[in-house]
Amino acid sequence: MRRDEGQPGRECDKEPAFAGQCQPTPRSLRLLSSARRLLVLASQRQARRLLSTLRRHTGERRRFWQGELALNRETAQNQTNSRQTKWILEGRANHQTLAQAAGTSEWKTLAELPEFAPILSSKYSAPLTGLAAPTLTADAVLARGVGVNIGDCLSRGWRLLVNNLPLFLGVSLVLLLIRFGLGFIPVIGPLVYWIIFGSLYGGFYMTFLKRVRGESAVIGDLFGGFSENFVQFMLAGLVMNLLTAIGMFFCVLPGIYLAVAWKFSLALMADRRMEFWPAMESSRRVITRYWFQIFGVLAVAYLPLILFSGYSVFHMLSVLFPLIINSGGRLDLSQVMKVAGEVVTLSLTQQLITLFALPFATAALMHAYEDLFGTRPAQTP
Repeated sequence: MRRDEGQPGRECDKEPAFAGQCQPTPRSLRLLSSARRLLVLASQRQARRLLSTLRRHTGERRRFWQGELALNRETAQNQTNSRQTKWILEGRANHQTLAQAAGTSEWKTLAELPEFAPILSSKYSAPLTGLAAPTLTADAVLARGVGVNIGDCLSRGWRLLVNNLPLFLGVSLVLLLIRFGLGFIPVIGPLVYWIIFGSLYGGFYMTFLKRVRGESAVIGDLFGGFSENFVQFMLAGLVMNLLTAIGMFFCVLPGIYLAVAWKFSLALMADRRMEFWPAMESSRRVITRYWFQIFGVLAVAYLPLILFSGYSVFHMLSVLFPLIINSGGRLDLSQVMKVAGEVVTLSLTQQLITLFALPFATAALMHAYEDLFGTRPAQTP
């Protein structure tokens, strides 16, 4: 075989004798095509095996994580139930204690949850109703050892007021208009106010308590006490106002003590459907331990109203005394109209201050109530 020097290339390009050997034969083409098909099929089988393996592992992984999540939820629920069971045995929880089931936003009493029925029936022979309720309820609350911080209640109350300003001002305005309007009706007006006092303020407190718990509330909730347990609310209002007035009349300090000690009575009736006397006793027993803290919350929240009331008394005395002395006890019509105008102006200003002080004080008070009587942990500053 001869090649030209310096000319690279295949021999078949130079020598025609070898040209036929460089062309593929039909048989070689068939073999090559078969080999390619076999490679494709082998690749497809290998790919299917790989996909099957991936799917199997992915499914096992998914089932593993689903089992882990279910186990974690079950463990968390069991831990919660164990904690509630422990509280029941310790007397810190009872039939009326509120609880929230896992995965739900609804609060229910433990008596409504069937899993706690055996332990509740073994601890308490019957649900907390009647005269046995206040002692057990108060003992359960006091056993928690929760503290009431004045500044914390006021700060949370202020935030709640700011976040719900239209609702709280609206419900407070309706309440004050009812009270102010009945005040203009001689004899019958004050009597009617005493009769509806419990129902009116029970719905008022419940409106604020719903917002403390993150529940929806409307101005119409103010009248909730008229449709539910009206007689009990009426008795509570009459007894509280009468005994407080007697305490104020004979000695101021007992009246002040009772006025503060019974602050949670109507809230307990609206929230836990308690009868009036058990609710009053529960409120008195619990607040007695925290009396100065609750008094401090109310005193600070109502401070603008207290200061203005003192100013109003001083101002009216400074107006009346000179008129009486200078006129010799005889006032003409112009002087009477002047005094009446002063009274109306001061009264309207006082009601305007009350419109803002009342919801602020109630919001702070309901935070204290939820810390003491609620099931959620108390807030700390």
